[in-house]
Amino acid sequence: HNSLYNNGVFYQAVCSYNELKLTAKNFATQELLKELNITDTNDTISFKNGPIIQENASIWFKDNKRVRELEKSSKFLRKVSNGQLGIVSFINKNNIRQITVGGYIQRSGGGGFGMMPMGGFAMGGFTNGGMLFAPTFNPFMGAYNSYSYTKSTRIDCLFDKDFNHVEGEVEKNIFDKIHDEESKIKSQLNLKNIYRHNNKYYLSYLNNTDDKYNIIEIVN
Repeated sequence: HNSLYNNGVFYQAVCSYNELKLTAKNFATQELLKELNITDTNDTISFKNGPIIQENASIWFKDNKRVRELEKSSKFLRKVSNGQLGIVSFINKNNIRQITVGGYIQRSGGGGFGMMPMGGFAMGGFTNGGMLFAPTFNPFMGAYNSYSYTKSTRIDCLFDKDFNHVEGEVEKNIFDKIHDEESKIKSQLNLKNIYRHNNKYYLSYLNNTDDKYNIIEIVN
């Protein structure tokens, strides 16, 4: 969704073909903490960390996922405004605010990258640490499958506690870490399950080669 609450901050984003505006407010006082704007008149986005990413949309591969890198902000705005707007925000291990904003094209039975359980509470939907967007007994696995296979366009940004932009490498989120682990053992996977328990994340599967059922903790 285009609104998100996380760590005392309320985020909102609106987007058209010409401009995207992202605001961060103190949830308790409604004080404006940060406003960011992307327009089609400027080809660069000064506060992004890394390229504009379009996932699951090309024949190019990066980190075992189908990824294309876009150059111009006008292309970013066009693709985001054609889909559903989403925001993800969390504080990483270096006490840096990591914010992802972009859009996704919803497919049958799927949601988008803005519905990750680690990203706070999406406003206006069913929330239980994540988003339940299809009938399932495991919302976390449904969210993972949607994130891994939904076409999305996004930028990642890093800010300090006062919302000043900082340089640095964007951390992989928990879904990317699960995807990396899954890719290592893909030929062995059967009866796969991905779930969260006591704030820890697990990938379990039946190994086709030795008929043993394995449970792997994914360190976030």
